[in-house]
Amino acid sequence: MTINRKHFKTRFERLPAWVCSACQTGTLQMVHDTLNILETGPSKTAHSLDGWDVEWIEERFCALLKCSDCSDLASISGSREHDLHQYMDMLGEFASDITNSLKPHSIQPPPLVFPIPNKAPDNLKEALLRVRTH
Repeated sequence: MTINRKHFKTRFERLPAWVCSACQTGTLQMVHDTLNILETGPSKTAHSLDGWDVEWIEERFCALLKCSDCSDLASISGSREHDLHQYMDMLGEFASDITNSLKPHSIQPPPLVFPIPNKAPDNLKEALLRVRTH
């Protein structure tokens, strides 16, 4: 029973394929055209401040995830963060890139943290899967 630690980082440039808790065989994939990202009001207001920086932007996101096998749905929400990377390019000139990452705050129903072994007692399986409904 292993945990895929890459699936449980705090930030993602691309969401991982979490294991579906309904069927335990499929993976959760983002449903096309469901990702919504909006900047918060205070963040928009801050654009006019002296010294404003792209890393000050605060955004929220939500989307739907669908299982590749059983078609169960999950919702995901959180914040989007921006990291400004400044460097000298190959010509010796100043350059910068922005990396955007999603920071999930909730997934409902939650994905499995680890696969449930077939040999696990039924009461343990039931307790682990009960998380889906609470």
